[in-house]
Amino acid sequence: MMNGTFEQLRAAAYGQAVGDALGVPYEFMPRDTFRCEGMTGYGTHNQPIGTWSDDTSMMLATLDSLIANEWQVNTEDMRERYLAWLSNGEYAIDGRVFDCGRTVSIALQQRVGLSGERDNGNGSLMRIMPLAFADASADDVRAASAITHAHAISMDACSSMVDVLRDGLIKGIWPQELDDEPLRGMPRDEVGSSGFVKDTYEAAL
Repeated sequence: MMNGTFEQLRAAAYGQAVGDALGVPYEFMPRDTFRCEGMTGYGTHNQPIGTWSDDTSMMLATLDSLIANEWQVNTEDMRERYLAWLSNGEYAIDGRVFDCGRTVSIALQQRVGLSGERDNGNGSLMRIMPLAFADASADDVRAASAITHAHAISMDACSSMVDVLRDGLIKGIWPQELDDEPLRGMPRDEVGSSGFVKDTYEAAL
């Protein structure tokens, strides 16, 4: 069963795709070396204006899997859809895959998630949003992350983000459990700007 409404899901999916496309030209650029003031193209990946990245492609694959499986987490089905993206360009604009993180690439090709300390990039976090709209348990969310990112840090970040999104996207409230964390009101220069999953989690909040 789906949580929330179709309109909320559509807004979240479009919001991610648009935000992703805004950022693609500036990916990997150091903070404060650029200024994004609108939708542009080319830049880092030399892609046309409005192109989303692997993050949105894998989010769409995740969403497709949930819909096809009556909103239940089926990790094998998700993996096959991710492989269809990586190998055949499914869910990618014009069928072209122009970027894929190391952990995602290795894990999909080996068909097992990576669990080393250095395997805590933000790849699974960036695709996890649709699970907020599913009756997915914390273990389900962790299993979805572990398709590629199987370290506890990544899995916990995904589980926490799904909880945050359920409150924020569906209920429209700031999660009470975050009020006691130092993230709210954290100065900008204290928020990390790397691809480490905890930095991305904090930056998103």
